Amino acid sequence: MNSPLVAVVTPVYNGAKYLSEALDSVQAQSYPNLVHIVLDNASTDATPEILGRYSQARVPVVVRRNSSLLPIAANWNAAVQLVPDEAKYFRILAADDFIAPDFIARTAALAERHDNVVVVGCRLHHRGLDEARTDWMAGREVFEGREAIRYFLSGAAMIIAHQTLIRSEVLKRRRPFFDESVIACDTDTCLALLRSGDWGFVHETLATTREHADTYTAKVKPLGLQLCEHLALISRHAEFAFGAREANRLFRLYRRYYVRQLLRGFDGERWRRHMDVLAGLGIRLTSADVVDAIVDWPIAKLRLRPLWSWDVRELAGGMHLERA
Repeated sequence: MNSPLVAVVTPVYNGAKYLSEALDSVQAQSYPNLVHIVLDNASTDATPEILGRYSQARVPVVVRRNSSLLPIAANWNAAVQLVPDEAKYFRILAADDFIAPDFIARTAALAERHDNVVVVGCRLHHRGLDEARTDWMAGREVFEGREAIRYFLSGAAMIIAHQTLIRSEVLKRRRPFFDESVIACDTDTCLALLRSGDWGFVHETLATTREHADTYTAKVKPLGLQLCEHLALISRHAEFAFGAREANRLFRLYRRYYVRQLLRGFDGERWRRHMDVLAGLGIRLTSADVVDAIVDWPIAKLRLRPLWSWDVRELAGGMHLERA
């Protein structure tokens, strides 16, 4: 076929409740050259039976099964290694998410137009957010990788890494593909890929992230672990995006915000969990950091120095992203 092969990869563990909808959304794709690879992580529910119904599906469904249960990130690493060598692009589709019928066609077409694009995103339904918040700059479909990282780290735009199409050649350059020490390993990998290529964006709603109580995100959110993950992403990628001086400024600014969030309604166990995660990421908070965050609060409120507010106009030298 003239259209290059695209692989959709679905890691699944006990996904019987929503798996059929994810599988059906792939079967409904308008793109003509597609394979769906599913890695069953030793499920104990009806997942194997559901997968068996797709053995003769229009879009080929290739099923593999782990003999024993793997941690989430390790299973995702195992899943992406199943992408065929001849596939030019791939995307991970979580077993509880689904995509519009033209997701592959639209994102692959953009990547085919721009050889330097390594990751393609789209507007989407994501955990109750207004779709407009998931959109990028109107009138543009390609952003230089450094620029995209700047927008993301400073809160100007969202990169929902598990809802993207990725150029498969990157699998050979990054082993393991996901850093299993990072909770937001998909976002960390996406930012790492943008160090060597561009970000593409389709300004249409083409994917849906399902929100429910059983998701891993829902389980870690009460602990606020996503806050320390953003601190880790800034420490890893900000210097590339902003340069050393501005990266240090951004890190300090966010660290003060982060520490204040931890101190609100202080919970010792929650604090210990955060410190354990940060230690695993090579980041250590000291008593001086705590004092700095507390002292900074009234100074920043008086606007005598910047305050982290997720508003890009106040960060990173006054950058501003115009929305559609």
